Amino acid sequence: MQFLLLFVLSLNFGSIFAASPQYAWWMNSNIDTACSSGQSGTVTYKGTCYVLLSKEIVSRLPGYEHEDIADTGAEFHLEFPEEPDSSKYYATSVYKDRDGKTGRALIVSLDSDLKQIVRIETREGVPGFSALFIEGSKLIWSFCLYCGDYVPVANKGR
Repeated sequence: MQFLLLFVLSLNFGSIFAASPQYAWWMNSNIDTACSSGQSGTVTYKGTCYVLLSKEIVSRLPGYEHEDIADTGAEFHLEFPEEPDSSKYYATSVYKDRDGKTGRALIVSLDSDLKQIVRIETREGVPGFSALFIEGSKLIWSFCLYCGDYVPVANKGR
């Protein structure tokens, strides 16, 4: 009876490891940075065009699983109240600048249309997945869904 139990456990572990490379789709994502000023879903700031991430864009990535985004509470564009009487809007994006450098960006604006940009944080490299999470009173910019690769970007009630 013990032999049979060990055999079943062995089969289950094998299927978990076989699925792992496909499960972490966000680690290998490379999002198209093709962008033109005035194009829907883009923002141009200081000569660089940013492609805004959305559930629609991310759903086109190979291996994407819709449940991952919903299960984690990840957002791509949200309003975050830093002070009791004022909020800022945060949007994740990818970019390619004039020099050909690519990466991920976080756009911070005073309005939801991202016309009053306060600052843009960038992470040079692969123009891949990133999302926003609220953890307690902190707003987190994360570069994966289930790991510690993130940057705290704002606090409520500073």
